[in-house]
Amino acid sequence: MPRLLRIAVAVFLSVLLLSAGFVYLVYLSLYSSPLWFWPVALAVFGSLWFLIRKRLDPWISANAFLMVSVPGLLLLLAFHLQLTKPNLQVPASQASLEIIPEEKRKTTDLDVVLRDLEGHNVSLNDYRNRALFLNFWATWCAPCRAEMPEMAELYKQYAPHGLSMVAVTDEDPATVTQFLKNNSYPFPVLIDPGGTLNQKLSVMGLPTTYIIDSEGRIILHRVGLYHWNSRESLRLFEQLLKK
Repeated sequence: MPRLLRIAVAVFLSVLLLSAGFVYLVYLSLYSSPLWFWPVALAVFGSLWFLIRKRLDPWISANAFLMVSVPGLLLLLAFHLQLTKPNLQVPASQASLEIIPEEKRKTTDLDVVLRDLEGHNVSLNDYRNRALFLNFWATWCAPCRAEMPEMAELYKQYAPHGLSMVAVTDEDPATVTQFLKNNSYPFPVLIDPGGTLNQKLSVMGLPTTYIIDSEGRIILHRVGLYHWNSRESLRLFEQLLKK
């Protein structure tokens, strides 16, 4: 294989790998934990560099691969750090809220005991007979952090009219407490140590929000960041609470 072709193959592989890595890092940052992306990425890049050195060219092709992939990895790292800033405002999806029709709404089992940050048990049954905004989040989740200020405004506006709001995470209480020292919210933040509630409601990504009516029926299930101060959202809660 000619030397230029070997270099072109090495560069193509590095660009392809970086593109796939970028897409996957965005997905992880939005819906899961991106932390373990880095050891896997380094292992994959190291293995590919070794194979290129061994199969394509002892030095030239491998160095071409490194010259493209290393700056690319640094750009991915910069993107990751930017995306996980606490004050980041991530663009929310503009998709409409899909309200579950009356005849298809199912009653959810709220017989789950969570813990507050002081370690006291809190039963979700305490929120029966009120509309409940149930949000699943994590401190490392940038979209979760981005929507919480609007959740707080929504809670302040509608709590006097019957809206309850609970944010649930399965993280370590010390981590959550440290985060809340710099980010104070008016609604309760509860810990689900074993992920019992996550499993019961089949939570697949973060943030995930359930809107539950006063009869315990799920009227909305949304995965992903949303602007909860939007006109569509406010109309939903006006109707739900019959202000």
